[in-house]
Amino acid sequence: MINIKNINVTCLMQHARVLWCDETKEALVVDPGGISNEIVDFIKNNKLKLEKILLTHSHFDHCGGVSYILKHFKDAKLFGAENEKNFRQGVKEMMFAVQIFDETCENSPEPHVFLEDSMQISLGKEKFIALATPGHTQGGFSFYNENNKILISGDTLFRGSVGRTDFIGGNYEAILKSIKEKLFVLPDDTIVYPGHGGNTTIKNEKLTNPYFI
Repeated sequence: MINIKNINVTCLMQHARVLWCDETKEALVVDPGGISNEIVDFIKNNKLKLEKILLTHSHFDHCGGVSYILKHFKDAKLFGAENEKNFRQGVKEMMFAVQIFDETCENSPEPHVFLEDSMQISLGKEKFIALATPGHTQGGFSFYNENNKILISGDTLFRGSVGRTDFIGGNYEAILKSIKEKLFVLPDDTIVYPGHGGNTTIKNEKLTNPYFI
């Protein structure tokens, strides 16, 4: 069984998530967008073994706390898209471009492992599949666990909406294609955990999301 702890980070209230295998206590963090003692304390207080950090994409509010996490958990491995180095190394510049300043965000180191479509990522006795879902960014990924019907969708699919495509590297046609061909083919009762806002299901989005009806 996979457990999920949601921790909001940055001024944009981005959902960083700690996920762990109930049996082995092995854990990963998805999108630690800002410096957060809450994430660090939660992992330590629950005696979890942080092994991986996954990035759905490398906008500042999703990668800005990676360095801080790695300072506390030096053996954890970072997984991210190879083609998003400009975002990881330009956190302050991107915040300036969108007129946002958040002191909890800092540049991210480069991934230890570059994500590939259909890559399997272990979490204790469970596994996630990396699904390439470009559109919000060129290197966007979502992460799917079949056993627990969990989809971490980042900023690709939201409850009742889709991710913005007016940033550098965004592509409206690509994001719709990603959702239709990679996400809407998953079981209807898959729970969608987006980067912002409330959770939803694949069935609900196929039936009610205005971008697809």
